Amino acid sequence: MSGDAGDRVGYYNDDNHHREVYAHLARRFDYPGYSALTLSVAARVAGFSDNYSFVAAHGYFDYLLQTDVVASVAAQRAFSAKGTVGLLAGTGSRDPILTA
Repeated sequence: MSGDAGDRVGYYNDDNHHREVYAHLARRFDYPGYSALTLSVAARVAGFSDNYSFVAAHGYFDYLLQTDVVASVAAQRAFSAKGTVGLLAGTGSRDPILTA
């Protein structure tokens, strides 16, 4: 199993700041005959500080808080050293809280 998590913060010249917290987990299953299946789950929460000015910076980002959740499956099969076929499927949701 592999994964990562982190926290990012950005500060802007209009006294606004943006914060993002994320986490990602993945598990790869290897099968005989050069086949593999990978399951992946990720989550992200991001938002701007309360002093965000929608009027001054319209189009910049029009949300105060945003939550993302994504799940995906990847399958692959290698037929030779130069030939591989794969399939990727995923689903997710994004839920923003808008400013106006």
